[in-house]
Amino acid sequence: MLILNSQMFFLRAFVIFALTSSALRQSVAPYESELGTLADRLAHEIQLPRKHAPSPKVLVIDFPNQRGIANVLGERMSEKLSDALAERLGPEHVVAQKQFRADLLSGGISPFDMQDDDVTLWNAQKAGANLIVFGHLRSSKMETTLMVQLVRASDQKELSTASTDLSLTEEIRSLVDKLPDWRFDPDVVVPCLVTARDAVIAVFKNAGVSEPQCIHCPPASYTDEARKAHQQGSFKFDSIIDEQGRVSSSTLVKGDNLYGLATQAMKVAKDWRFKPAMKNGKPVRVGSQIEMTFRIN
Repeated sequence: MLILNSQMFFLRAFVIFALTSSALRQSVAPYESELGTLADRLAHEIQLPRKHAPSPKVLVIDFPNQRGIANVLGERMSEKLSDALAERLGPEHVVAQKQFRADLLSGGISPFDMQDDDVTLWNAQKAGANLIVFGHLRSSKMETTLMVQLVRASDQKELSTASTDLSLTEEIRSLVDKLPDWRFDPDVVVPCLVTARDAVIAVFKNAGVSEPQCIHCPPASYTDEARKAHQQGSFKFDSIIDEQGRVSSSTLVKGDNLYGLATQAMKVAKDWRFKPAMKNGKPVRVGSQIEMTFRIN
């Protein structure tokens, strides 16, 4: 009788385990399986032997939508793909995406800045990544497609491309047009949402705002230390240009402050003068990305 009861116990335990496993499989969203297949392809490419290649360290960047704008869906899908790659390659070979994003935000770098390839490459390498997964989403009422590129950070060489259709509910698909939670200045009519030139033009046009035009923007001069060291480099800032056409604030999004060059660039930018952006015939505050390059002739 004791043996029979033990058998019944193990039988019940097996049935419960089988039902739980089945429920877990059914709870996995279809798009997670599709992202898993995409991760398999990327992992295979990453694990290919490459002569003199260092140990891989991969960073998955949030995926912009087809207008080139950061969005909540792109954040979620990139996190899922990053997690899937960590499962296949080992977490030591993948930059923890949530921590990477948190570090950027704490430094005043927004999700929208990461749509600029230069800014992405700079910050990715600072985080220790030598491989980057870029991508973008194309979404319609009926389907969403994710296209990705695996890029080597050192020389920006594209190593492979892949794509997959994502099986999403209508509710999840709609997140492709929802902006990430970011503290916009309420007095800025057009913030720095995009960096690609055609996308910038479109954002200003849709807002009914003219872009600020540079009137007096002299180049920054070298610091003595940088000149002696023959230091060159370029810097990018997210800046706010006020109603008087002045640069009222700036956040460094690309470039180290070696030999004081970033500080020098920011100091000079405060003396720049613009024809202010206009809306309905009145000057308004807008966001604009400023770039300065130091080059020894």
